[in-house]
Amino acid sequence: AKAVRAGLRKGGLKNPDNAQISLGMCLYNLKEYGDAIAAFREAAKTQKSRRISNQWIRVIEADIERNKAIRIGDWKLVTAGDNDWELYNLANDRAEVNNLAAAHPDRVQIMADRWEAWARSAKVVPRDRSEK
Repeated sequence: AKAVRAGLRKGGLKNPDNAQISLGMCLYNLKEYGDAIAAFREAAKTQKSRRISNQWIRVIEADIERNKAIRIGDWKLVTAGDNDWELYNLANDRAEVNNLAAAHPDRVQIMADRWEAWARSAKVVPRDRSEK
């Protein structure tokens, strides 16, 4: 990712959109989803890269939507797809066996709201959900 960014800063690239796509893929692999989406959006400004860039953005959004997680201190909130949130206290349950969501609904709501706020700020929430 550093080398691609350096090349883009330096300029003079024949196909900077291809470099943006490469950067986006690197950032996706590093799980830097917000920056990856930004790179793909930049690449999508050219007609020849629009289709592949938009496909990558959809992949990232689907990946994030499928596998939501947030950790605050010893608490971890996770869900997959449309399943309910699961809450674990990692200090007492490192294997994530005892789902404490029912016992701590307020904590679940606070953490879920924080995840949603992060997802919107990182622009990784699928468009149809970001309007809610």
